Amino acid sequence: MAYHATGEGDRDAVSPHSPDALDVILEQWRRERPDLDASPMGVFGRIARVYALAQRQLRLLLADYELTPATFDVLANLRRSGAPHRKTAGEIASSSLLSTGGTTFRLDRLEQRGLVRRVPAAHDKRIILVELTHDGRALIDEVMAAHLKQEAARLAQVSQQEVTELVNGLRNLERSIVASSTWR
Repeated sequence: MAYHATGEGDRDAVSPHSPDALDVILEQWRRERPDLDASPMGVFGRIARVYALAQRQLRLLLADYELTPATFDVLANLRRSGAPHRKTAGEIASSSLLSTGGTTFRLDRLEQRGLVRRVPAAHDKRIILVELTHDGRALIDEVMAAHLKQEAARLAQVSQQEVTELVNGLRNLERSIVASSTWR
């Protein structure tokens, strides 16, 4: 039996085709304003709901490791950069889409826990690099395995073809949003 979230933490057993809260909202708009096409709300409303649910699950998982999504992102950023798993704070900020101030705060917390350390660059002692410690690498490897297992479980009721279609559709949606934006 499939499940879907109807609210913060609520789960109701439903068939895959049963209307949910967003379907009801869209039907209300069709009834009240048939002159408007509210279908885009179906796309963006679902993206927002899926994101909120996924973030809630991620926060719960990360709490078991005393991490936040931001500190997890910093550790993952360093780990995926390859050996020797080090970058400048600016490089971390840029590839994590964080401010340099926000990055510094997170690095301080991770350094206090012994998960990263700051080291001067060999070629220029004025440049400070941030690198994963042994403990930091062990932790991010464990957390990433748990995270990917959690994400796979979220997709358990979605076929591989649907996953591929979602990935392609979301890529196209992102391109469409960028192309239509007024802030570029």
